[in-house]
Amino acid sequence: EVQYINDARGSGTESNAEFCEVVLGGWPLLFIITVRDISLGSEILIDYGNRYWDLDEAESLHSVKKEVIRSLANLGVSQEVLDTLRAHVMCGEVSPGEESPDSDEQSRSFVP
Repeated sequence: EVQYINDARGSGTESNAEFCEVVLGGWPLLFIITVRDISLGSEILIDYGNRYWDLDEAESLHSVKKEVIRSLANLGVSQEVLDTLRAHVMCGEVSPGEESPDSDEQSRSFVP
């Protein structure tokens, strides 16, 4: 599971995997590929990049969610699907530092 892949920064070990973005059938896919052998029981390490470390956790997750929805819109995913994703994925979040809108307008507040 990708939740167990850690950033190599500060580990004293180089990354042994990297992200690979692919569009297949019009859908964006993200793969993690190894760049060197990984021994059984060894940690999988990847470079999260400076952008990850420049944001706090809430800002980072919010930015990623918005970017995914924006990318899907650019690929021509229907507005109905995008609205459903916003409602389920953004869960009424607001950008860090913004005030929360009225509850009936939350799902419309994240149009990328």
